[in-house]
Amino acid sequence: MFGQCLKYDVNEMTDLKFSYAEKTVEMKEALSKWQSDTNAQNPVPNPDFDPGRRYEWENTRIGSKGIRDET
Repeated sequence: MFGQCLKYDVNEMTDLKFSYAEKTVEMKEALSKWQSDTNAQNPVPNPDFDPGRRYEWENTRIGSKGIRDET
């Protein structure tokens, strides 16, 4: 069902929750159960986040050995 949708919407621009409301509920329940069973933590905002440095990572690259090199 969903695989067929992806065939025509490879960029996933269509929100399928409206077309498949029952499946959405089923998936949300499964996610909630998994989160509870695994004691999964939800992401939290980084209190040290600096919006002025948001794109700083673009100025670095990963070298062939997996080490960040300044460019």
